[in-house]
Amino acid sequence: MTDFTSGSTPSPAGRPKWEGIFDLAAKRSQVVELTAQTERPEFWNDQAAAQETLRGLARLKASLAPWDGLQQRLEDVGVLLELAEEADDADTAAEVEAELTACEGTLDRLEVGAMLSGTYDDHDAILCVSAGAGGTEACDWTEMLLRMYLRWCERSGFKAEVIEASEGEEVGLKSATVRVQGLNAYGLLRGEAGVHRLVRLSPYDSANRRHTTFAGVTVMPDVADEIDVDIDEAFLRVDTYRSSGAGGQHVNKTDSAVRLTYQPPGFDKPVVAQCQNTRTAAWRRAF
Repeated sequence: MTDFTSGSTPSPAGRPKWEGIFDLAAKRSQVVELTAQTERPEFWNDQAAAQETLRGLARLKASLAPWDGLQQRLEDVGVLLELAEEADDADTAAEVEAELTACEGTLDRLEVGAMLSGTYDDHDAILCVSAGAGGTEACDWTEMLLRMYLRWCERSGFKAEVIEASEGEEVGLKSATVRVQGLNAYGLLRGEAGVHRLVRLSPYDSANRRHTTFAGVTVMPDVADEIDVDIDEAFLRVDTYRSSGAGGQHVNKTDSAVRLTYQPPGFDKPVVAQCQNTRTAAWRRAF
């Protein structure tokens, strides 16, 4: 178990030792500096710069809040331990032990987060899952991956929003896009990018043969308005689509999907983005 006694011993300034280990003092200094900037009369003269400063300030405060919360929990545990020793209360002592174990888990997660030093590691993430080779099996595997990531987000305290999903012809999903919001979401998820393989006895094969199937995962930082993108419309193609088959009043009459394809000179592959409105599906209600 982590040695909280030495790890949380107050420094001369009244802060625990991890303040120096993880350079939290520098972040606190930046918070003070940025807060002072927001209080200047000319702060809003440059709207773009002001918004960027506020975003940076919010990220700094969000990165410090878990450490402050952990320190407060340890102080409360110290008080509870003193009461348990004075009253010789075994139940309270067990409660203290359980809380210390929980604090250890929190500290481990914060240590991992502190090692994420990439440019966009502390940003929200856009996660895309798409079926690869394998047909029905691939669509089923894609849905399994999506459920796994959504459950992980729930356990990790991240907010996950499915912003697009395309159902498979029989089961599962052809693709899905999720916005994950929370501190270090991109840094923790970027290692998931790549091709994921599943080997199993297929429940969709009447001969119960073993199948190998693939699904691709792409993870991008949600940079919002932090970068400027210059798009030359001469190299942009817009395609719209509409539903087919039986349906309600607007089916076959209104465009419900759009795809943008952008490939300027020098691009080996086009950049493709698409969006589609669909009715609520059974898999979405299952979450």
